[in-house]
Amino acid sequence: KEDEVSLYYKAKDLLEEILIQMHFEDVKVIGNLEDNIIKLDAKIDPKDTGIVIGKNGRTLDSIETVIRKIIKARSNKVKLNIDINNYKKRRDDKIVMLADKACKKVLKTRKSWNLKYMNSYERRIAKYDKLDSHSEGIEPKRYVVVDYKLD
Repeated sequence: KEDEVSLYYKAKDLLEEILIQMHFEDVKVIGNLEDNIIKLDAKIDPKDTGIVIGKNGRTLDSIETVIRKIIKARSNKVKLNIDINNYKKRRDDKIVMLADKACKKVLKTRKSWNLKYMNSYERRIAKYDKLDSHSEGIEPKRYVVVDYKLD
């Protein structure tokens, strides 16, 4: 097992190398290590953001998965979170907003409400403490259902 600091630098170097090999110029990777979470944010030319993120974030998710496997995150008990030009931050904010709207509708109508298809990370963000929620469907079309709690 490697220590968390060396895993952080290994993940950072891998992300930089992958982006350079994808022919992006002026790649800057910044990040930090909080508890056991390696957080990396790559800054690239904004016009190239869509290429590295891919449709619905699939390319970014794949890059994250490859780096996670290389650094053996699970066996080293670290988590890895990679963002490109704050894409995930904007996506997370949008998911929280959608979940909040759904929760307000459920509280008003007292009827269940389905959110759009989401990956497991997004489904965890969409949870709301004051209501019940659960996932339904089969990957990749799993979604969150927000249910009204009976008093």
